[in-house]
Amino acid sequence: MEKKEKVIIKKTQNYHPGEIKSAVVSGLKESDLIDRIRGRITIKPNLVLAHHKVAPSAYTRPEFIDGLLSALEENASGIDTITIAEKTGVGLPTSRVFRHAGYYRLKKKHKIRLLPIEEAKKKRVHLNKSKIHQTITTARDIIHNDFLIYTPKLKSNVLSQGL
Repeated sequence: MEKKEKVIIKKTQNYHPGEIKSAVVSGLKESDLIDRIRGRITIKPNLVLAHHKVAPSAYTRPEFIDGLLSALEENASGIDTITIAEKTGVGLPTSRVFRHAGYYRLKKKHKIRLLPIEEAKKKRVHLNKSKIHQTITTARDIIHNDFLIYTPKLKSNVLSQGL
C-alpha cells in the first residue's frame, strides 16, 4: 500500500518559543521524522521584509525559528550543522534583513550559521521534468544537505495580488 502524505497543523496561542517547540516536537513525533533529522540541516525561512513597524507580519518570526531550533536540538541526535539560508525579495542585503528580523540574536542562543543566498557558493541544478526552465542556480546549502526545513510565512502581498 502506498503511503499518503500528511499535513499537520498545530495551533499556538502566541509566538512563545516554548509553545512553538512543543508544537514542532508533537508534529515531528506524529510524522515519524525525528530519527531522520541528522547531519547537515538547512532551514529556509521567508524574510521578504523584516521591519517591526512597517511589515511586522511579512517574515518568519525569530520566535518561531527559536522554537524550531530548540525542538531540533533537544530531540534530534546527530546534527552536525544547522544553516539558515535565505534571499530577501526587496532589494536589501539579506544580512541586513537577518539583523532586522532578530536572527543574529538567535546565534547567541543556538549554534547556527546564517547564510545570505546571494553571498553563498552556487550550484546549478538540472530540472528533468521542467517545461520552461531546464536548469536553475541556487545556493549549495539548499541542494547539499541531509534535511531541508521550509518555514514559510503565511501572508498576502502585492506579488500574489492578495487582499
